[in-house]
Amino acid sequence: MSNSEARSACWITSSRTFALSQSFSSECGSVRGYPSELAQVWVNLLDNAADAVNGGGEIAIQTLRDDNQTVVEIIDNGPGISSENLSHIFEPFFTTKGVGSGKGLGLTISQGIVGDRHGGEIEVESKGRRNAIHRSTARAAR
Repeated sequence: MSNSEARSACWITSSRTFALSQSFSSECGSVRGYPSELAQVWVNLLDNAADAVNGGGEIAIQTLRDDNQTVVEIIDNGPGISSENLSHIFEPFFTTKGVGSGKGLGLTISQGIVGDRHGGEIEVESKGRRNAIHRSTARAAR
């Protein structure tokens, strides 16, 4: 995964209405892995963020280097994820979206791609009901 894949994910979701800020670190380098799978992760996370801000919020995507890991953070200022839902978001078929709007597989699949296929992890933090931060990490290529 490189900054170009993260930029591509931003472009794919650009048909939705929200303010997008992007900050791509030149220190990230590349991650050995499957670019198309990682792009699907970023699209899933950006799609969830776009749903959360519901056409009137802000989404930030940034890449950074943390020790020997490349980190992608997707931050939105939507209503956040309730604490009772936060512990379930990676469960298959769990969704907070309305009937017909979500299948509850996006985060489950994304977690498998990042964790099982790339040796990383996805962390989610929701501060109150103000914003959600999806922090995805993967080991950098050597």
